Amino acid sequence: MIQEEVTIDLIPRDVEQLLALIRRRLNTQQVPPEASRLTSDDLSQLATVILTQMRSKWMDIEDMRVQHPLLSPKRNHELIRRLFVNMILICANIFEHTIQEAQVFHDRYVFSHTANMTRLRTLLADRINTL
Repeated sequence: MIQEEVTIDLIPRDVEQLLALIRRRLNTQQVPPEASRLTSDDLSQLATVILTQMRSKWMDIEDMRVQHPLLSPKRNHELIRRLFVNMILICANIFEHTIQEAQVFHDRYVFSHTANMTRLRTLLADRINTL
């Protein structure tokens, strides 16, 4: 799993800012080719699934930004910031797990690469949707 720290100073004000933070974290160019049987296009497709699902969840995320009346404004801000940090980390960890699954699917030789990619995209969308 991805363990390096995620730091965000400003809470995303809109979905595009959140997606930019997630996109930067998923940086598909940093996945070494020997670590995966996936092409850069495959990795890009998986990242797009995550970004699309997170875009569709934005309204739910907005509802979580409500200020808790018993917390100070500073603590409310920190709570919301941590919520976003954890969402970004979860997306990155799910992405990494999906890349590892792709390797397992490839090594089993049960289905074609195309069928495996369809399966991976579906599983990935389902995982992000359950957040």
